[in-house]
Amino acid sequence: MAERCSTLRRGRRRIEFVPAVPPELAARWLASWEGLFGPGRRPVPGLPAKEDLARADEPLGPVVFKRERFSGLGALARRFRLRRTRAARAFALGRAMEAAGVPTPAPLAVVRSPAGRAGFATGLVTRFLAGGGPWEAVARPGGDPEKILQALAEAIAALHRAGFRHRDLKAPNLLVTEEEPGRPAVWFLDLDGAARCLAPPGPATTRRDLSRLAASFASAPARAAGVGPAYWLAFVARYLAARRGAPAAEKEVVRLAAATARVAARRIAHHERTGRPLA
Repeated sequence: MAERCSTLRRGRRRIEFVPAVPPELAARWLASWEGLFGPGRRPVPGLPAKEDLARADEPLGPVVFKRERFSGLGALARRFRLRRTRAARAFALGRAMEAAGVPTPAPLAVVRSPAGRAGFATGLVTRFLAGGGPWEAVARPGGDPEKILQALAEAIAALHRAGFRHRDLKAPNLLVTEEEPGRPAVWFLDLDGAARCLAPPGPATTRRDLSRLAASFASAPARAAGVGPAYWLAFVARYLAARRGAPAAEKEVVRLAAATARVAARRIAHHERTGRPLA
């Protein structure tokens, strides 16, 4: 069970933070939140160079700040609690996943502050982990596709066994680290669309979650890294074995791989029609 958080308020500003964050550090984040994204913003290695992403080195280690701003009707809906903010959802889901042993960068705090006359901004603070996407890990010198597929399968199996679904499983939302040579680990990013289920996801929910990943396996970055159709079949076999603790029958592996690939093909066709790159 996740430990209770503490809360600091300064006028209309508010920060909720985990026990690992000292109150004086939380107070500093609350006071200087907007300044973190100013001209001196430090980009986050391995992530897109967006103005709403920043990195800082703190006494407790490097952290990532992610900001989202609201105005108009969107701000009203969230101000009166008609809708939760992405940061609030990601913070709650990240803590629940961490408590369940699912690999995700530890969430540290969630911030809410005014922005403009009627709007506001929210932000999520997580620990920074050095690494890259799965296709970068496959393509780099010494990258072992078999070990990366296994780490990916074990992480997603752990996610589903713990009763969570990501709902946007794709390469940019998966971080591969290697704390020990030859032992890659996979971490889940961008949890604002994730959900906790009452039980481990059933067949239909599993297919939906894996279908998005199947499309990512067929993306241009995956092909450039040498990832072909056989990789998806190998991943599905490893995923089923990791989730159940025993190898699945070949027919079941082929059936799940084909079903998810069909759904992925529709997504790929949609991206081709709209001209949007597939990640």
